[in-house]
Amino acid sequence: MKRILVISVLTCFLLAEATVAQRPSEVRQAAERIAGEILVGVNSMDYLRNLAEGFGGRLSDSAAQFRAAGLKNVHLELGRSEQTVEKKTTGNQTASYEGVSFTYNSSLASEIKAETIPEAPLDKEDDKPDEVAPEHTAFTLIGPYASRYESSFFSPPEIHIYPIAGYKEALAVSKDDVKALEEKISTLKTILSERPTSSEKEIPFLPEIDAAQVLRARLKYIDFKNGKGIMFLSQYNTEPALINNQGLAYIFQGLTSDGLYYISASFPVSAPILPKDSGATSFEDYKLPDDFYQDYESNEKSYGAYATKIARKLEALPPGKYEPDLTLFEELIRSLYVKPQS
Repeated sequence: MKRILVISVLTCFLLAEATVAQRPSEVRQAAERIAGEILVGVNSMDYLRNLAEGFGGRLSDSAAQFRAAGLKNVHLELGRSEQTVEKKTTGNQTASYEGVSFTYNSSLASEIKAETIPEAPLDKEDDKPDEVAPEHTAFTLIGPYASRYESSFFSPPEIHIYPIAGYKEALAVSKDDVKALEEKISTLKTILSERPTSSEKEIPFLPEIDAAQVLRARLKYIDFKNGKGIMFLSQYNTEPALINNQGLAYIFQGLTSDGLYYISASFPVSAPILPKDSGATSFEDYKLPDDFYQDYESNEKSYGAYATKIARKLEALPPGKYEPDLTLFEELIRSLYVKPQS
């Protein structure tokens, strides 16, 4: 399970033993520490400063009291509070957590959840490395955009910052899997160096997914503040399916300039020319076989030709015709900065 690094609002306020009128500075300082440590967004400090000035010295463990004071999304769990601030502003916002920062358009998120994901190591040498990952920093986009894509293969929209050394440690029980990771990183480096405009082979993706990458379109190379990577439209299939808006995502895979971190981001998107979901069985002149595996080689070849045709259509579609506009994600990635952790 994911571990959200938060500081308990309830606990911090219980530490104030007198009323605000008696000890206002301590309450305000506690609020500012909370704001600096657990909230992401430009308005978070102002919210909690105002909150500190209006409360008495003690609060019960009722989330309703916090909401009544202006904190719209407070959840209390056994003395622990997951807290975010609902923003009313428009334009660009800034997220910053554990040395990682970026700006994003408010249409992409009304909230950002920042967290440290605990290590999920490979237990046995012959286990599949699916979802294996080191302890790392992650950001989740929350709001109307994410809600519209709850059924997407890549829901929710996320950004993961993986320490490469930690990834190797998480796979350490299997030399083959460590080697495969190194090859994946080497392949990504080659792609970023040569910058091809199309790719017949899979573009590396972390974490490992037990599914086939059936689409690679609109390859775009992005330099961020201390690294570079590639963005591309893709779809992963666990079973044969048409390329559709339930599976389509705009993906970023990149590396920091110092070679210490691997950045993986996935943002579900939709295109007006594609079927709504994976239930579709035909598109224009292509029909998905009833039994794809009966004549697998022939069906795979036909599907490949169909996927290539779709890729060309998607590349011809202006970025603003996608939902959301693809340039919003590109701008987010360009603003990314990953500070090395000591």
